[in-house]
Formats: sequence, structure tokens, C-alpha cells
Amino acid sequence: MSRSAVRAGGGRGSAGAPRPAGPNVGWVDAAGGVAGDMLLAACLDALARRAGRDPAATARAFLRDLARRLGLRGVRFAVAETRRGGFRGLHVEVRVEPAAHPAERTPAQVAAIIRRARITPAARAAAQAVFARLAAAEAEAHGKPVSRIHLHEVGAVDAIVDVVGVVTALQALGVGTLCGSTLPLGTGTVRAAHGELPLPAPAAALLLRGLPVRGVPVDGETVTPTGAALLATLGRSFGPMPPMVVETLGVGAGRHDRPGIANLTRLFVGRPAPAAGAAAEAGELLVEANIDDMAPDLYDHALERLFEAGALDAFVTPIVMKKGRPAHRLSVLVERAKLEPVLTALFRETTSIGCRLIAVEKRALERVSVEVATPWGSVPVKLSMLAGEVLGRRPEYDACRRLARAAGVPLRAVVETATAAAKDAAPGSRRARGRGRR
Repeated sequence: MSRSAVRAGGGRGSAGAPRPAGPNVGWVDAAGGVAGDMLLAACLDALARRAGRDPAATARAFLRDLARRLGLRGVRFAVAETRRGGFRGLHVEVRVEPAAHPAERTPAQVAAIIRRARITPAARAAAQAVFARLAAAEAEAHGKPVSRIHLHEVGAVDAIVDVVGVVTALQALGVGTLCGSTLPLGTGTVRAAHGELPLPAPAAALLLRGLPVRGVPVDGETVTPTGAALLATLGRSFGPMPPMVVETLGVGAGRHDRPGIANLTRLFVGRPAPAAGAAAEAGELLVEANIDDMAPDLYDHALERLFEAGALDAFVTPIVMKKGRPAHRLSVLVERAKLEPVLTALFRETTSIGCRLIAVEKRALERVSVEVATPWGSVPVKLSMLAGEVLGRRPEYDACRRLARAAGVPLRAVVETATAAAKDAAPGSRRARGRGRR
């Protein structure tokens, strides 16, 4: 786990949940709280400001079109720019004709509305995942199976508009990676269909598992179940703002103007950028696991699968653990971008139940490849260079072995001949068959 950010989901299966698709990064600043309508308003405000259009008019047009796509009748939208704690934000309110919609729905009924909606498959899958998580939390809170619960506030039309609107707007913003800040939790109670509930509400408390939170001196609800479900399902990590070049910013306003905290949710959207001082963020990690209960003959297969998953290097070192127990340390060097498939291979192919992630700063000679001729055929040779000076020559083992077997000569003879030929190789041709640094 990174020291600067935690992954969403707390091990409850969020890794496979649908994510927004696009090249941009979005970071949700929830310092002032987060609810479904606040995050929706922030998304729509960001869309409008990126296009240089009026936020309220843009939001109304978006929401009316969304209601048509969802097949929802008897729905109106109140949209206006307002102030919370003295700062501007866009406020969105969904107003429903009571006779047009039930006060509660089952998870299956909500799923049917989303399934029929004229939205993209990616948005549909993401919205279904959010409501599946909401339903699971409500079922756990009430101690009932999902098939026997009814969604009250979170099954109402406004919650459906909030969830589908957020995933659709994120798609329009091109957000492929959504991150979030630490979530603030107020105190007190909130009135709901089941009466006065302690804060955070029972379902919201369950949805917050695995997410970083902090208490704030606010009497009232700061994180709603819908807001928590959206971030827990769509969020990739939580912590400080990730490295990014900000292109647009949206501010969504909540319903309350509380003293001591501006009830605003901000969404920053932009292109990914390398961290200042680059190496730690975009560099490599050393993954280590001490294993004392795995048969040694299984390591060969595990190493093979780790390399297939993208490991730059992997090796096993005999060690002695406490109480004199013999064990092995499995060490894997991996680029950050390929960490997840390598971790999957490690846990699937070994008996390890945990590992260490260590940021690595590396210095290496420039390595290039040249082709040299031998009596038995050509051999690629890696040259190690420092400031243009060749310090080492290493023939490719597999190529030498193949030639030795074909010619019936000792492998050592092919290696020595190729090494000698490489002394006359021209470094100027080195990138013709170059391979990146490992």
C-alpha cells in the first residue's frame, strides 16, 4: 500500500468494478462533504466551465436529456449557482411529482430502469455496480438478503439521476481514473424513512470500509450513502491530489450552509503528469515476500509466471527466519504500471499472504545491442556503456545455445567467439536491435 494513497474497496472486490473510461484524471475534493447531488453538480459545472458555457443552463440541458434517456416522467430540475461558506458552487435539485413515482424501489426495479436506459454500455455497467454496492450495504445493515430489501432514499428518482448522471458526466469529461480525498464525517443524527439514524448512516458506514475518513466538528450528515457508494465503486485511490495538469474544475454545492465548513464538493479534471522528482512515482518497486511453507520446486514455475506478468527481474534467496526456520525471500522488481498483474501472479502462484512494496531508485549503465558474426551464425551481444566507453560485453545466452546445439560445438566456444567479435563492434550501430533497460 502506498504511503500517500490507499486503494478503494478494502478488499471487497472493487478491483473488478467498472471504472470510467478516458485519458483524464479526476480528483474529488470532499473536504466539505460529498453526496450524490453534490458530485453530480461538480461534474456538470466542470463540463460547462471547460466548454466556456453557462453552468446552470448546461446542467439543465444535460439533466433533461438524461431524464429522457432514463425514461423518467414527472421529473423537474432546479439548477442554480449559489454560495456555501461564502464560496460559489452549482446546486442541483431533482423534483419529482409524487404521483408519478413510488417512494421506494427494490434493487431489481432500479436495475431494470438502468438496463433500459439509452446510455453507453460503460455508463450502464458503472451505474449498475454503484447500485449493487448500495443494495449490498443496505442488506447488510438490515440483516436481510438483497432480494428482500427495499431502497428508500437511495432508490428514489433523485438517487438514480445522481448515479447515472455522475457516470455519464465523467465519461463526457474523459475521466478514466477517479481519485478522492479523505472523507469528512460529521456527528449527530439524520432523519430517514426508518426514523432518526446515527451518523454516518448505517449503510454509509458500511460503504466507507476501506476508505480514509476523519471526524469534523460538524453537526449533520457530510457523507451520504449515495456519495459514499459512488466514490467507493468508481474511485481508484484516496489521498492527496495525484500528479496532474488541471484542465477544468467543477464545484457542486450541498443543501446546507453550515458554520465552520463550506458544504462544497470540488472535482479537478486534467491530464496525468509525472510527480515532481519523478523517479518515485513513475519508477520501479521492489516487491518482497518471505515464504516458509512452500515447496522449493514450485519456485521455478512461480518465477516464470511473474516474468510473464511483467516483472523486470525476479529471484529467490534462502534466508533464516525467527526460531531458526528455513525460508526463502522472493524478490520481484516491477514497474509501477505493471504492479497489479505481478501481485496477482505472486499471490496465485505462491503461498504468500502478504508482501512489502519498496520504492527503488536505480542507477544503471546504458545498455545497447549489436549483432556480431561467428563461424556458426550471428549473435546479439549486449554492450554496457558509460559516457560512450564500452565496459562490458555479454552475448545472448539463448542465441549462443541454439547455434552450439545446431553445430555440435561447445557452448563456451560460441560465447567466447561472440565476446571477442564484440570488441570490434561499432557502438554507432547499437540501437538497431536495442532493448530497453530492465
